[in-house]
Amino acid sequence: MRRFVLKILAISTLAVIVLVPLFITVYRPWQLTWGATEEEIHRGMPGDGLVPEPTFNATRAVTIKGRPEEIWPWIVQIGYKKAGFYSHDWLDNEGIPSAERIVPEYQNLTVGDKIPLSESVDAEVRVLDRNRFLLLLVEEDSETHGAWTWAWGLYEQDAEHTRLVTRLRARLKSPVSNLILDAFEIVMMRKCLLGIKRRVEGRIIENRATGYSRRPTGGVERAAFRNPQECFGCGAIFSTVFDLFRLQRALVQGDLLPKAALREMWAPAIQSDWEADYGLGWFIGELLGRKVVEARGGTSGLMASLQYSPSEDLVVVALLNQDFMLHRELFDRLSAIALGEPWTPLFDSSSSRNPLIRFAGTYLMEDGARVELKQHDGALYMQEVGSPKRFEVLPIDDRTGFAVDPNARLIFTAGSANSPSLYVRIRSRLAQPALLTSILLRRILVRNAG
Repeated sequence: MRRFVLKILAISTLAVIVLVPLFITVYRPWQLTWGATEEEIHRGMPGDGLVPEPTFNATRAVTIKGRPEEIWPWIVQIGYKKAGFYSHDWLDNEGIPSAERIVPEYQNLTVGDKIPLSESVDAEVRVLDRNRFLLLLVEEDSETHGAWTWAWGLYEQDAEHTRLVTRLRARLKSPVSNLILDAFEIVMMRKCLLGIKRRVEGRIIENRATGYSRRPTGGVERAAFRNPQECFGCGAIFSTVFDLFRLQRALVQGDLLPKAALREMWAPAIQSDWEADYGLGWFIGELLGRKVVEARGGTSGLMASLQYSPSEDLVVVALLNQDFMLHRELFDRLSAIALGEPWTPLFDSSSSRNPLIRFAGTYLMEDGARVELKQHDGALYMQEVGSPKRFEVLPIDDRTGFAVDPNARLIFTAGSANSPSLYVRIRSRLAQPALLTSILLRRILVRNAG
């Protein structure tokens, strides 16, 4: 028996002599920097100074085929019993499967919010720079745990690839806790990063267009990603020209709807003095003396139009990957060319100056609020008096425009700037139910306040 015990002790001692150096020199450096480059390891990230002299400092990274705005929604929704951590759910989420979709109700994260990490620990959002950085902080608890930060960073490699970098810095009180973190935390984090990668790349639409919007400070920038799972009309943005052509032919030929239903769809359904041209999902109007029905819409950085002339049986489909040019005039001009007719522009679209600038001024709403339209460097902005937010107003034609956010359509009823009136229709996104109940489809008459 004594010989057996001595043999076990000898084997254990040999294992310690061999494994401990391997753990210190090979395994630990590998797991602390898994996937990260030297530049990423030494590059500063938000929160680096919040946990001085950490006992655990790990930087990990993965390359994802996707743009930052396509990855960001998966990061901001993480959390215990929320979207999960995309890792071993039986260990970190009580067996509840991590989300396989973007969850709209978890997308409105702001600084100061709490994210549950376990039944008893919450992390506070300290830094949130959309599509770039997220920093979570768990403050030190004198009885249970030390302080730590969890930083996420998105760094573009090229137009199609992004580096997702995460950094965990912790100052733990217990040597046992530090050993467990050193030995096993990589198992969870590696699966988390690869889980995000799989989810993002599994949703990528090949050969998709990149949308662009005008930057408030000048120039253009890539538009923010719009989650296609949100419920809103996007004008067939995720279709091709041929998809929309086939849709229109199927409608006309009666393959989708009875022709009586189609006639009702293409008849004016909204009766008002400023929007009598809207049917059931279609705009009804005239172009060069011919009746035209049109389905059009857009989202961040993308616009689409399907115009149909029944008398000519002519279909014109246009898709744009930017949302700041005069798209309504462009769509009409394309249809005019297809009809073989000359086109007279409503105004000089080659000018960089917004034609609606002549309507700049202060307007009084029926509920007493005042809205200012101000020009800046050839652009026009809408801002409610007393509110810090302002929205750029982009022209549709020489007396119609729309605010980039919150989806407001502006129509000036007078062609002269001497005494213009302004009608505003605000369409809310269903992702904002509190806003929806108060202003959805509400028509507000606004008059010049002088």
